Amino acid sequence: MKKMFFSGAAGAFALLAAAGCSVLTPKPLADANGEALPEPVSYYGDIELFEEKNVPLAVTVISSAASEDVSPAETMKSALTKFDVNCVPYGKPSDLKINVDSVYQEITPAPKCRLSHLLSISVSAADGTKLLPTWEHKTEVQQAYANNEEAKAKLRPQINESVNVWVKNYFNKSTENVLKVSIVRFRLSRGVGELDPLRFEGDLRKVLNRLREINGVADVRMIEADKKNRIASFRVLYRKDVFLKKQIQKQK
Repeated sequence: MKKMFFSGAAGAFALLAAAGCSVLTPKPLADANGEALPEPVSYYGDIELFEEKNVPLAVTVISSAASEDVSPAETMKSALTKFDVNCVPYGKPSDLKINVDSVYQEITPAPKCRLSHLLSISVSAADGTKLLPTWEHKTEVQQAYANNEEAKAKLRPQINESVNVWVKNYFNKSTENVLKVSIVRFRLSRGVGELDPLRFEGDLRKVLNRLREINGVADVRMIEADKKNRIASFRVLYRKDVFLKKQIQKQK
């Protein structure tokens, strides 16, 4: 495999190969948030990175099993679309999972019903790794209502507003400065006599391991393996703050 190394100068995962190698530009990647492919892909050749670009976060919002109300999760989906985020349905591949826990507690019973509500929001990577601290917000209605549903109806606007505040002032600011997604694409440069089917498997595994070992990388998903045109692409979720801190330390 050609000598390569990762650098933070041009891009988060800019890969510099030996000078003089030619790169053919393939057709665009069909789906930047595609399903993860089986690893590794058996083929042969060397690998060089020729393209890197940042793409929006793909987020799945989940209302926890214990939640008594799904409206906070629906409000969150709507709020997220105002920022650089793609909301994807549960079961589809995503970079982040946001779990919304919505629980009511009775303070006084009907016919003078008063309720409090605890909203708990956690953010994790696809593999369950916690990425941001859990956020909690308690709302309470002081006025008494005839029944439980009336009290909940009074609380919902305040709960949904707190969801909007979390998305705007916490999640968006955190992801904008911390969590990023890059699509990195590799081309195989096949040479004469490179007929060993294990050659590509070994080289690809080295690149996968190298990406996953970088401090700050939270998830790597292989999303393209085009054998005909010798292209392999990966979706990489990483913590920008950790990655850049390491790059600065290395430069000192």
